[in-house]
Amino acid sequence: MSRRLSVGAMVVALGCVPALARAQEGAAVAPVIVRPEAAPAKNTMVTPIASHPAALLAVKSAVAATTIYAAHRVSKQNKAAAIGMLLAVNSAYAIIVAHNYRVSSGR
Repeated sequence: MSRRLSVGAMVVALGCVPALARAQEGAAVAPVIVRPEAAPAKNTMVTPIASHPAALLAVKSAVAATTIYAAHRVSKQNKAAAIGMLLAVNSAYAIIVAHNYRVSSGR
């Protein structure tokens, strides 16, 4: 059971890593026209508290504590479900971080 779980966790982790696409060596490259765009859309759930560091820290801490508490409660009934829940939460966070990185780097 432990081996299957670690393999599953590794597959989920590798699936969250963004892949870079590169042109082939020696291929003709078309010029790219970059037009200025409006600022990227922000996370509407966090925007009201984003300018208040203490409030942002409190909300993020509450979300983390709630996740840990929920996983602990679920693990009493079904450990595999708790692990699956935590894998899903961590995968969602990885997707959010990758999105935020793309938005901040202008890609």
